[in-house]
Amino acid sequence: GKPGQPIGDQRRRYYVMLYDWRKDNILAVRKLHALIEQIRIDYGDPNQRVDIIAHSNGGLIANYYLRYGPTDVLEQATLAPWFEGDKRIRRLVMLGTPNLGSVTSLERLTYGDRMAVRTVPVEVMATFVTPFQALPHRLSKAILDPLGRPVDLDLFDPAVWRERKWSVFSPEVSARVRESLATPAEGEQALDELQATFVHNLHRADRLQRALTATLPARNVEIAV
Repeated sequence: GKPGQPIGDQRRRYYVMLYDWRKDNILAVRKLHALIEQIRIDYGDPNQRVDIIAHSNGGLIANYYLRYGPTDVLEQATLAPWFEGDKRIRRLVMLGTPNLGSVTSLERLTYGDRMAVRTVPVEVMATFVTPFQALPHRLSKAILDPLGRPVDLDLFDPAVWRERKWSVFSPEVSARVRESLATPAEGEQALDELQATFVHNLHRADRLQRALTATLPARNVEIAV
């Protein structure tokens, strides 16, 4: 079949939503909202509900949309729930979704990420928002000491990264950023801006994870994880 065209019994269509995984998940949430609006137009039914099969980070996007819709609640004092989610989604299937985060994200922000024949360096990974939003959740206790005991580290606290000289706070990464600019002053400014971006991304990620694990009223949606 092709996206948007009837298949099978001529009543059903499938749609694929592509998004830029490097950017803030809220942008993808709004894209999902627009897609569901388009589906309702395609079906000529303003009350049409959809079934979503979400892979990996896509499950976080769908989960957020079900709870808060296209509104960015991450900078709000209170997490105001959205009561339209179950009027738009009938079923949600999450495949490999890091609902409690992923150690892979911690590795990517600490060592960079190997993609195909090259490695995306830490200073580039730190400008991508999604790795932050999939960091290990506080509930997961993902970091262990050499004896296998959980270490109580708040990965959303910038001080944890600064004190341990991880990621963009490491001497190696700092030196690369400074040396990549024409003058020492420009290099220092670039490093300051990169570290500020890192802290901002941590803050957004912290709020996102709190939003996705907040207790909300029951929804009339079938969910499989």
